Amino acid sequence: MEIDARDRRSTAALPAEHSESLGPAGAAVSVERGGLDLDRTAIVFDGRTRTYGELRERVRRVALGLAGIGIEPMDRVALLSTNSLEYLEIEVGISATRGIMVPLNWRLRAGELANLLRRSGAQAILVEDRFL
Repeated sequence: MEIDARDRRSTAALPAEHSESLGPAGAAVSVERGGLDLDRTAIVFDGRTRTYGELRERVRRVALGLAGIGIEPMDRVALLSTNSLEYLEIEVGISATRGIMVPLNWRLRAGELANLLRRSGAQAILVEDRFL
C-alpha cells in the first residue's frame, strides 16, 4: 500500500498480488495472510515506512487493545486523527475486530464533533495526541 502525501489526500493501492482485496477488511486479511515477505515494504507515508511484519504486529496490537476494552463485531469506533501511518494501522485494526470505523474530521468544531459522536453511537473514540 502506498499513500500519496503530496496533497494530504489518502489514496491506497494494494500491491498487484493482492488486488482482489478491497478496503480495510481486505487489507486486514492481506496483512494476516500467510506467505507474505514480512520484511518487504507494505506502506510508505511522508517518508516513513512499515514492512508487512511491522504492519501486522501493529494491527494486531490495535485489535487486541480494542477487544480488551470490550469492542465487539459491529461496534462503532470513532477516530480523530490526521492522515498518518498510525491512522491506517488503526483503521485496519478496527476492521480486524469487525468493528466499524467512524472517521472524524479534525477540522470540525467541538460541537460538531460531539453531534457526530452522539449520532454515530460510537462505543469508543481514539484521539491523536495533538487533539487532547
